[in-house]
Amino acid sequence: MKYEYCKTDFIYEISRSDSSVQSGSVFDSTLQNTWKDALERGVFRYVLNIQHSKILEGKFSFVAQLNTDRALKRRAPEEITSLTQPFDHDRFNFTKIDETEILFELRRKCDTSTNRHCVIINESPLEFGHCLLLPTRLNCLPQIATQYSLQLAIEVMLLSSNPAFRVGFNSLCGYASVNHLHYHGYYLNYSMLLEHISVQHLSGPCFILVNYPAKGFVFQLPSDKRPETLARDVFKLTNFLVCNNVAHNIYITRGTDFSSSHTNSKICNTVRVYVWARKSSSGAKQNDAFNPAICELFGHLSVKTEAAYWSLTEEQVVEMLNDVCEGPFGQVTDSVKELFED
Repeated sequence: MKYEYCKTDFIYEISRSDSSVQSGSVFDSTLQNTWKDALERGVFRYVLNIQHSKILEGKFSFVAQLNTDRALKRRAPEEITSLTQPFDHDRFNFTKIDETEILFELRRKCDTSTNRHCVIINESPLEFGHCLLLPTRLNCLPQIATQYSLQLAIEVMLLSSNPAFRVGFNSLCGYASVNHLHYHGYYLNYSMLLEHISVQHLSGPCFILVNYPAKGFVFQLPSDKRPETLARDVFKLTNFLVCNNVAHNIYITRGTDFSSSHTNSKICNTVRVYVWARKSSSGAKQNDAFNPAICELFGHLSVKTEAAYWSLTEEQVVEMLNDVCEGPFGQVTDSVKELFED
């Protein structure tokens, strides 16, 4: 199955008032229907079963979900030793998946190249619709964000009209479990703080997130509404981090414009892209509750055990996020400011 799109399909402003996860654009319907069909066919490692969900008490409104199946039944992550570890054809990669795992091929109508992008299931889902976007799957690129793939991920976000849809990327040494270029997509039906939190200008198009335990960098869809402009700006930062051997995570979400004073607005009028410089996952403090990967930095905590879920507090989460991000953020901020002053 193929899903083809062009720029006229992009949706730049959506309402938060639609509380139904299973709704949205033609893209949303395509993703949700193929994902549910795969679920019925038994393609996943387990049937998604989030045993409990809650918002942790405190000012950051962290969302905690108990998903013991993901902790126990997912494929063992690949051993990652370097941020620039080469692609290895002999290890598991997405050319080795079964055809039943492919939901659909994704293609820009105006793209004259032979690039083939796939959307496949994440066989160990953490939420409804959890899928993987595989840019140029057969090119066998390592898990390093390219400007082209960032633009594709942003365009996928613009194809969805559901405010619950999110896209994320874990770098190598940032909890990526497969060294083959991929982005995560899924639906999280909560209004999240980072959709509207205030940010501070750093330089050029780059802003910083400081009133939050996981300090990081953030960009938004520019006034020209061109996803290629946003992708170029984000790539400028991620490429700098790769060149300086700094692990990182990227999260793409709908939200309010940085200049908006209406934090509780029901309208999402931009796309926000968060980039966190972070400690290598091999050097991060281990936690029985959750792994501090991309979703957790955003405030969505997939908790491993029932004991950890019931005892988890905002203070514990704040400590973990600070430990992961504060040092690397402080070390690179001045250089990032200079990077965008040109």
